[in-house]
Amino acid sequence: MSLLFPVFSLLISFLLGAIVTKRVSLEIPGFSRLFFTLILGIILFTSINYFSSLLFSFPKGIIVGQGSIIALLLFYLLYYYKPDFKDLFPFRDLLQQKLLLVCIGIIGIILIALFHTHIIRNIEGDLYTGESTFGDLPFHLSTISQIAYGLQFPPDEPMYARYPLVYPYFINFFSAILVYEGWSPRLSIIIPGLILSVSLLGLIYDFAFNLTKNSLKSFLTVIFYFFNGGLGFYFFLKDYSFNITSILYALSQASSLKEYSHLFEQNIQWGNFLSRMIVPERSLLFGIPAGIIILRLLFFRGTDKLASIFDLILAAFLISLMPLLHTHTVLAMMVILPVLALLTIDKRHWKNQLTRYFFVASLAVIFAIPHIPLFLNHLNKSESFFKLHLWWMAKPDESVLWFWFKNTYLFIPISLIILIFSKISNKNIRTLQLITFILLIIINVALFSPFDWDNVKFLFWAGLFFAIGAASFFGFLLQKNHWYIRVATIVIVITMISTALLSIWREIYYKNVLFSKEAVSVSQQLIKTTPPNSLLLTYKIHNSPVSNLAGRSIMMGYPGLLWVHGIKYQDREKEINDIYAGSADAKDLIEKYGIDYAVIESYNPQDMFINKSFFEQYPVELKTQNYTIYKLNEPI
Repeated sequence: MSLLFPVFSLLISFLLGAIVTKRVSLEIPGFSRLFFTLILGIILFTSINYFSSLLFSFPKGIIVGQGSIIALLLFYLLYYYKPDFKDLFPFRDLLQQKLLLVCIGIIGIILIALFHTHIIRNIEGDLYTGESTFGDLPFHLSTISQIAYGLQFPPDEPMYARYPLVYPYFINFFSAILVYEGWSPRLSIIIPGLILSVSLLGLIYDFAFNLTKNSLKSFLTVIFYFFNGGLGFYFFLKDYSFNITSILYALSQASSLKEYSHLFEQNIQWGNFLSRMIVPERSLLFGIPAGIIILRLLFFRGTDKLASIFDLILAAFLISLMPLLHTHTVLAMMVILPVLALLTIDKRHWKNQLTRYFFVASLAVIFAIPHIPLFLNHLNKSESFFKLHLWWMAKPDESVLWFWFKNTYLFIPISLIILIFSKISNKNIRTLQLITFILLIIINVALFSPFDWDNVKFLFWAGLFFAIGAASFFGFLLQKNHWYIRVATIVIVITMISTALLSIWREIYYKNVLFSKEAVSVSQQLIKTTPPNSLLLTYKIHNSPVSNLAGRSIMMGYPGLLWVHGIKYQDREKEINDIYAGSADAKDLIEKYGIDYAVIESYNPQDMFINKSFFEQYPVELKTQNYTIYKLNEPI
């Protein structure tokens, strides 16, 4: 495949997004149209190829899918498109939004640095990542590689062969298409990541502008959302005794700093969005933008016109995709959409509005039918994801109020002020603050994952509404004529983003080896010498080159990741231990699962015994200094 094929895919996704954006009836400012176009184009491009691949398999499905998109584009251009002067200059209105451009410039530079340093950066043959991505990136790589190199679609759980993957993998499917068409896994993550991240920034600015009609408040919303942080900055100053010399020296040793936005020793759990979330939690790059567009289509339209049928169908389709886009946005939308529907109802037209909401809900269920059985099957087989649990991650001996103040700093007090004093903001912003407190109640009374920290993902949405509230509050203060109020406001705003700046500074310089040069070479040879549908027995680690880079199925990866996904892995883990130990039933277990190859590494893992002499009865498929791969389906 050529490197140009992925560029062509991005181009046709852009054109698809442009057509859909042009068709919607809500008020989209000229400076926002590009961001709607990019998000809608990539999501719709991915969904068409997804459903096509379900019908025709991968990679035939993407040929059919992209052929269908091209046919649709040609049909529209020939029969429906009417030339518009604005289409020739899509950046004209954007260039007039100076504060938005400042956001894109500053955050864009940070994003480039983070993606460059965190996505398997090649340094003398070894592949490096950052701290925030060390755990999650291998999973994403495995899903991408399994589809692109292993040609498995729908993909299995990458750390647990022959178990359906229910993690929202849409964004990884998009990257897999780009890899199959010729890009490297690194490029397939970085380029879409940057496009989607900047588009998310633009949509947040648009969302805030729609609510406030104020560029400064929209700018502050973006700043507060991307540079969120709790009291980490205070603990940083305290660690260095508020001594300027010690502080400057600590800042010069960036990689040695503590992670102050996610400071375990002080139980600060809400990490900074830029440094800790946006790169490793990459499914949010589909989920949050799609959620914002749904809110704009249904509630915050910027016009008195009722939503058109096209708008309602588009909203329903995006809602139906949510289980494939981002799990916690699904859960958040189950709260946000009904509450907004109730609180924004117009007494004069309530029947019409309820009819439209019912139409959207019914259509979303119909659109979701193809993937509902998969999720019901997973819920039946997995550990329970839901349980009641008070105060999220506050410790038993810790004040709940202190816990939340450490994590959110001034966001909660400001939201309360906005709810009490109506002059600071408008009704829509106060409604969002109310929804924020409903989300906080949910976070504090229940868990939705075996890993309790995962509740932090509700804060992606609570944080957005917090940011809008804080921007309205500080924007209100900055409009005052008294210089001392403005100075005090600026100082407070600086403290609110200081923890984020510390975290970002550290994260850019922090690096870990994820794959050695030898591991990369092994993965490349596996792609060349083993069938795509091969099943391999590997050590129970999260960064195996077999699954992460070669896209081959493995019996089992890191147990901690499987636990987070609710998979009952204990029986298989025992069987894997028995095979590696060369127990009496080892051969029967190999035959039971149809294992094709076994990987023996030079070190001995602590969680199981490796009987190397047992595997010597099998031919060696591949041998390097630290890896020996035996072919189990052909005994000597």
